[in-house]
Amino acid sequence: MSSKFSTKLLCYFYNLLIPLICIGCLLWNSPCTLAQDLVAQPVLVSPQPMSVSPPKDTSASPPDNTSISAPTLTAYHPEGCTDLDSGELDIEGIEINPGQKVVSIPIRIQKAPNPLLAIGIKVTYDPSVLEYSDFTNGELVESFSYFACSLPTPGKLTIGGFDVGSGIPQDSNGYVGWINFKVVGGAVGECYPLNLIDLADDIEGLSSSGACLCIQDCNGDINGDGVISPQDALSVFNCIQGSDSCNECVDVNKDGEVTEADGLCLLWKYLELPSCLSQPEETGCMDPAATNYNPDATLDDGSCTYPLPPPSIAGCMDPAATNYNPDATLDDGSCTYPLPPPSIAGCMDPAATNYNPDATLDDGSCTYPLPPPSIAGCMDPAATNYNPDATLDDGSCVYLD
Repeated sequence: MSSKFSTKLLCYFYNLLIPLICIGCLLWNSPCTLAQDLVAQPVLVSPQPMSVSPPKDTSASPPDNTSISAPTLTAYHPEGCTDLDSGELDIEGIEINPGQKVVSIPIRIQKAPNPLLAIGIKVTYDPSVLEYSDFTNGELVESFSYFACSLPTPGKLTIGGFDVGSGIPQDSNGYVGWINFKVVGGAVGECYPLNLIDLADDIEGLSSSGACLCIQDCNGDINGDGVISPQDALSVFNCIQGSDSCNECVDVNKDGEVTEADGLCLLWKYLELPSCLSQPEETGCMDPAATNYNPDATLDDGSCTYPLPPPSIAGCMDPAATNYNPDATLDDGSCTYPLPPPSIAGCMDPAATNYNPDATLDDGSCTYPLPPPSIAGCMDPAATNYNPDATLDDGSCVYLD
């Protein structure tokens, strides 16, 4: 880095704290112009926030973490966790910031020693730190006939598949996929192992190397004074120049390189502007009454959906009706009621000869007994021809002289 650029950079930082120092800078070819431009338009030069998940498009190229620009950093790995990159099948280690909620762990193949048509892998991890979410296929298995990941037991993933075509050619390099986790625990400054075990089928004989998930304890505090300040940003630039010692924390945005973007990220953080250290908002529905409530959401995106009321059941709601429906919630006017018993027409006079005790409607049909027929004869007992049965005297009586 040139002396002139270094002076501009120094002026930029001191301009934030002691504006009068730029009077001296102006006497040397206006080196503070850089600071004025950056302050006027910080968004144009602010590094983007760090992405912690790989692209969901399985055809996307995997991240290139194969090299780190000078200076070389020494990773922090406590006893009991070893991160090696030498295996033909390798799971890559990663460092995350405290409070980071999600992380994607890549699995890659380095120079496949033979064609791979069927592969089986098991990955162990600490379930108190990581919670499995899903698996994103890498480009090496994109064309496989079938490839999937399952979680038969918390802390142990089973990954595998096969291809009825050409599979993974010999000497291939690339990514099998990314394991996507939620970070649910872990302590700052600690590392947790991720191991490849029980390799099966065409990768059974491959060498493998495990990894570490480390929760870094710096989080931007390069000089360890407990706060993030312009001095931390200056330490990053001094590391790039080689005038300061470097540690693992100078790669602030965790992109595998130490660049000016790392220093500016710390400066934006100090100025309380969006930076790579800003925790991204997790959008979602924040209403517990909704069917898609997200307890982890920090920003309501208006996506809440709610249970539908039960559908109305149309029917007769009158218990006196013959078609009463006890489940009906909407009366549709269909109620029907019992008919009165039909009328029975007949003679209702008990004195009649055709009296009908079941009749409910007198139809005028009553008939009555006829009087006994009249018996004509002599009704005078003094007559010689008296007829005691006669009921009608016919004047036929005769008498003795």
